[in-house]
Amino acid sequence: MNVQTVTAVYKNGVLKPQKPLNLAENEQVEIQILQKPTSEKPVLKLSSVLSGLGDITYEEIQAITREYRVTEVFIH
Repeated sequence: MNVQTVTAVYKNGVLKPQKPLNLAENEQVEIQILQKPTSEKPVLKLSSVLSGLGDITYEEIQAITREYRVTEVFIH
């Protein structure tokens, strides 16, 4: 099975790849859709994630930031 990752734009009910595909005419393919975030750097307020958890350890905070794919943490 050949796997290709391409970016496409959905418009008027049609997915249009942003680059040519190496496919034969009428070749059947399987598509998996991964939506991109709407902004370059989504902002996540950890206070909303951590509220109600009580006392948590540094390791638990690390696990939560990994789960939510947080790349920057500001503590104030």
